[in-house]
Amino acid sequence: MTDSNRDNNQNFPTSNLEAVYKNDHNRFLITMAVAKRARQIKEGSLPMIDYNPDLPLGYVDIALKELEQDKYSIYIQDNEEKEEDVLKEMDDTLNRDIEKKEEKEAKEDKKSKDKGKSKKSLAA
Repeated sequence: MTDSNRDNNQNFPTSNLEAVYKNDHNRFLITMAVAKRARQIKEGSLPMIDYNPDLPLGYVDIALKELEQDKYSIYIQDNEEKEEDVLKEMDDTLNRDIEKKEEKEAKEDKKSKDKGKSKKSLAA
């Protein structure tokens, strides 16, 4: 098969990675996105590209072709707000725990002082 025939055959399992890397420079994100999409296809999602299922084209090949043809895109979800919410929740929880501990210690101190007074008054 010549190179021109490979380019015309949509089902030949090759992709132009340079084109993919131009759009998304982070190879780790590309790998994660393609793996996630391949898993979705394996679990029953329909491919977003036309292909002949009789030809040997794996889930990763389909997912990579989809990305190459801009059928889906990669973006980074902004987790800053989520992190702030988690930190605030942790801070609130720690503050409540500290307040409970201080209240408990104050009650114990008061009980021990009350016990000391009652013993002194019995001994006197």
